[in-house]
Amino acid sequence: MDRKYKVAFYGGYTIHSAGDDAPLAFITAELEARFPGQLEFVVFSRHPNESFDDYFNVRTIKNFEYPSREEAAHRWMRGLNFDDDRGDLARIAEEIESSDIVILGAGNFITELALDIFKGHLAQFLVISYIAELCNTPVIFYGLSANVIKNRWTARSVARMFESARLLTFREPKAIENLKLADIPLPDFRLLPDPAFGAPGASAEIAQTVLGMENIQLSTGPVLGVSVRDLSWMGGDQLYFENVTNLIQRWCKDSDRSVLFIPQCTYNKDSGITDDRYLANSIYECLADDIKSRVHVVKGEYYYKEIQSLYLSVDIALATRLHGCVFALTAHKPVVGLAYEDKVAGLFQSMELEEWCLSWNASTDEMLSKLESALSKRSDLERRISQAVLEKREAIKEYVDCVEQVLVSG
Repeated sequence: MDRKYKVAFYGGYTIHSAGDDAPLAFITAELEARFPGQLEFVVFSRHPNESFDDYFNVRTIKNFEYPSREEAAHRWMRGLNFDDDRGDLARIAEEIESSDIVILGAGNFITELALDIFKGHLAQFLVISYIAELCNTPVIFYGLSANVIKNRWTARSVARMFESARLLTFREPKAIENLKLADIPLPDFRLLPDPAFGAPGASAEIAQTVLGMENIQLSTGPVLGVSVRDLSWMGGDQLYFENVTNLIQRWCKDSDRSVLFIPQCTYNKDSGITDDRYLANSIYECLADDIKSRVHVVKGEYYYKEIQSLYLSVDIALATRLHGCVFALTAHKPVVGLAYEDKVAGLFQSMELEEWCLSWNASTDEMLSKLESALSKRSDLERRISQAVLEKREAIKEYVDCVEQVLVSG
């Protein structure tokens, strides 16, 4: 009888983020192909729900997070406060103990945000790593980004966490550079492409279904796909808003052109900051009336496959969110990236497309010039992108090789 394996995931799941869910879809599909009928997938998440379970063929269970910021106010992680039910912590530990591997990530989780108050994903990863160490359950860090770490205690915590891991995998060279700048030792690690490159299932048919549900009719001329994100947390919201709004105005100056705002994240549990539709709608409301009929905002909530498919219906993209860039590239579309963090610039560097990445505060003139240039070189760019994506998809199989090796070796 074939042995059964239990694989546990801890990351940014069930928060309506297509970019976080795509790496999960990739690795679960690939592992199922290698271990048919032998796997149980458990996903620690903020909002366990049956819809997510059915879509990804997993079982979601409650993680350390509270359902809302209001409930989390003035408290540490769930299960660690004096008046908490210790059963919550015990249930998490028991799931880890009964797992054959814990996969942390994928995503931008190595940051200093909230470590001082012991909240946020880095703090959660530290606790999960410690529990796994106590249980002798191997841990793999999956497709991580890393920001510059300045606090020496954060650096020491990250170093200890890495030391206990079976393997570290990172998705861009900049992450390695940032960790080395903080003098954080890196034991066995691999530098691999973003696993979202391998997410299965996108198709033009799915895109047409979504557009039909949204009652969106795109123009016959060039269609610009736009992925925006709120930058108020870094003080860049007003400048960014004005530049992107002006860009849309100027793009639509030609009457045959249209725009499709594609939301990568639609999580609005606490506010609109993490829901890309809020910002897209705000930009739309500021546009001139004569172009609004050619500017479309996707209003519904969709999983990664539907979001990724929408990039097949555009001719070119402008993306701020990292996985807006990735999804455009997997659709073999030219994309101009607006880097608000190292991970965005790192993606374009890894694709040898650095010339198509601008700073988040690039002027309207700069953005439009890059888009027009990319559009004029579309055929050549699509060939380059197609070849690069093929290479990335081949390289990311190593993620699955690593997990398989841990599972079969015990």
